[in-house]
Amino acid sequence: MCINKYSNNYLFFATGAFVLSLLACNSNTPQGMDDDGHVHPESSNSQIMVAEEVGLTKVQIENIGLTFTALTPQNIKSTVKLSGRVELPPSGKAIAGSNLEGKVSAVHAMAGRYVQKGQKLFTIQNLDIIDWQQELKMKQSNLIYLEKELARQKELSEEEITPLKSYESAVNDKLQQEAAVEALKAKLEAIGIRPNEEIQSTFSILAPMSGIIQHLLVSNGQFVLPSTPLAEIISNHHLHLHLIAFGSDVISLEKDQILNFFVQSRPEQILKAKIMWINTLVHEQNNSYDVHAEIIDDHTNLSAGEFVEARVIDQEQELNVVPLTAVSIDKGLHYIFVKEDEHENEVHFQKLQVQIGESDLGFVEIKPIDPLPLIGDSVIVNQGSFFLLAESKKGEEGAGHEH
Repeated sequence: MCINKYSNNYLFFATGAFVLSLLACNSNTPQGMDDDGHVHPESSNSQIMVAEEVGLTKVQIENIGLTFTALTPQNIKSTVKLSGRVELPPSGKAIAGSNLEGKVSAVHAMAGRYVQKGQKLFTIQNLDIIDWQQELKMKQSNLIYLEKELARQKELSEEEITPLKSYESAVNDKLQQEAAVEALKAKLEAIGIRPNEEIQSTFSILAPMSGIIQHLLVSNGQFVLPSTPLAEIISNHHLHLHLIAFGSDVISLEKDQILNFFVQSRPEQILKAKIMWINTLVHEQNNSYDVHAEIIDDHTNLSAGEFVEARVIDQEQELNVVPLTAVSIDKGLHYIFVKEDEHENEVHFQKLQVQIGESDLGFVEIKPIDPLPLIGDSVIVNQGSFFLLAESKKGEEGAGHEH
């Protein structure tokens, strides 16, 4: 019984294999394949060979702001890669304040505007300064009298008409009055009032440095104290890079070395900087060192706090690259989107999986898994690829686009 059972099973499978072989022989070539064994993309049986597609209307493309780039050969130069921030040292920031309490009677500046050092920012009113100015004028007038009196006492003393003590007393009075006048002048000049001007009840707050007003901190009618900050001014001329180098890389760095860097939000804009100094103290938590670099190129568009990546040039290698913004990541896999064809109001994009290699200065090497576009063809989506990735994920549970 056991032998017959296995014999019957063997006969059943052999018969099935023969039938399938016979069906295959009845067809000269498989459906969707030519005599040479090449698959036709038009065939419905070849769907598995066609890359996933996403369709967008031309209105969507315009609203998204889709831009295109190309696969290009480029020299990737670097041995040491650094990251950090654009930093503003204390010398690049100033707080405008008042040396005297008072009420803000006028604001002459706006946040975000550039101001020159000494430019009027605020007008402050304080009635006490009227008394200061009045007292100054009275003391100046009295000083004129004391100078004449001193000359007279000197003459009388020389003629021995009056004792020397009277002359010495006149000298002392004049010196005291001069000190009082200088003190009042200094108080008025400290709040921006020239001693010989007409008496006024207001004084001006001037910009302590040239730069951009980052914050206006008071408004009209507000009462302020000498401790009240009125405005914060920053100067981009003092911006520099604060970078981090790890122990294995710091030995390749030295003072005055030139490096290239870019802001992560604008990888296409490459700027240069020069290493000013390297901190010899190590951060024990991650075995890293602080590196400070002076920005050489025009950096008026940079802002303190922006993240940057920097490279020290040492060697080069030509690789096929695209901008970092052209590569999307989903579940650990990397993709690019390639413009394929256009219909009346719709453009189709292929979603192609790629492997990434070396990256430098906002560009990344891509290696093919699926066939890639030709070198130089501007059909790869750059800005907006994240939107296409989101659109492609919407259809993961359903069937893909077909042609």
